[in-house]
Amino acid sequence: GFGEVRSEVCGVCGAEVVRAGVSTTNPRSKRRRETRLQHEAERDLERQAEVGVGPDIGLVEHLERADVGRVDRPVEDFRAAVGAGHAPEALRAQVRAAGLSVPVVEAILPWEAPDEASALAAAEPVFSLAADYGARYVVSVAMGADLPALDAVTARYRAVCDAAAAHGLQPLIEFLPWSGIPDLATAWRVVEEADRDNAGILLDTWHWQRQPGGPAVDVLRSIPGERIPVLQVCDCPAEPDGDPLTECTTKRLLPGQGAVDFAELFGVLHEIGADPLIAPEVFDVERARAGARPMAAQIRAATQSVLGG
Repeated sequence: GFGEVRSEVCGVCGAEVVRAGVSTTNPRSKRRRETRLQHEAERDLERQAEVGVGPDIGLVEHLERADVGRVDRPVEDFRAAVGAGHAPEALRAQVRAAGLSVPVVEAILPWEAPDEASALAAAEPVFSLAADYGARYVVSVAMGADLPALDAVTARYRAVCDAAAAHGLQPLIEFLPWSGIPDLATAWRVVEEADRDNAGILLDTWHWQRQPGGPAVDVLRSIPGERIPVLQVCDCPAEPDGDPLTECTTKRLLPGQGAVDFAELFGVLHEIGADPLIAPEVFDVERARAGARPMAAQIRAATQSVLGG
C-alpha cells in the first residue's frame, strides 16, 4: 500500500524528477502523506518569512534539491496539503500571518494545445490552486518550438483568458527564447489579438536579454503598461553559455551581476506607465547548493540593489 517510485520530467526545467508515490487506496498512508505535506507547507512559510522573501511556489525547495533525488511539488500535493486540515480560507490566513503572499502561480502547461478542451484541462487545476492561495496571476508558458499556427495559439490563449476570468485571474504569457513564442513581439501579438481585458505578459529579464535580437526596447515602448503586470528579475552574461534551456534553468545570475541594463528597462517601463509586481527568479544550481536561506537572502539584497533601495 505504499505506492511506487516513478521518474518524470520536470515541467519547469526539463530535468529528471524522482517522485515517491503513495497509494490512495490505503487510508492510513494517505493521511500520513497529507499530514507530512501540511507540516512541510508550514515550514516553508516559516523559512520564507525568516528571509523576507516570498518566492514562487516551490522555487526555493526545487533549487535546494537540484543535485540528486530531486523532488518537485505538483498541484496534487498542494491540494493534498489543503485537504489535510486546511480549508482555502485558513491557508490564505496562514500565509498572511507569516507576512507573505502568493500573488503568482506557475505554470499552465500546455495551454497552447491543439484543441481547446486539452488547453482548458491543463489550465483548470492551476486556476483552482491559485484561487486557494488568493493569487491574482497565473503564468502561461509554451516550452516547445513547434507550435500550431499563431492564430490557433491565439484562440487557445483567448479561451484560457475567458476561463481564468471566471476565477478572477489574469493569465500572463511568458515568452521563452527557444520556444514557439520566442520574443516580446510574438507574445504581444498573441495578447493583443486575443482581445481580452485580462490578457497580459510576464516579462522575465533573462528572456528579455536572451530573446532573438536582444532587448526589444521599441517593442516594449509600443505596449500599454497595464499589459505587463509582473516582472521577474535575474541577470545573465552578455554572451550565451551553452544550451539556452540549461543556462536558463541552472545558471542565472543575481540581478546586477550581468548584462541586463536595468536602468534602461525600468526607464521604459516607467514611460509606458507599467507598475509591475517585482518577482525575483534566480535559477542557480551552484548557489542553491549553499542552502535555500542564504540564497534567498542574497537574491533579496541583489534585487533591492537594482531597484535602488
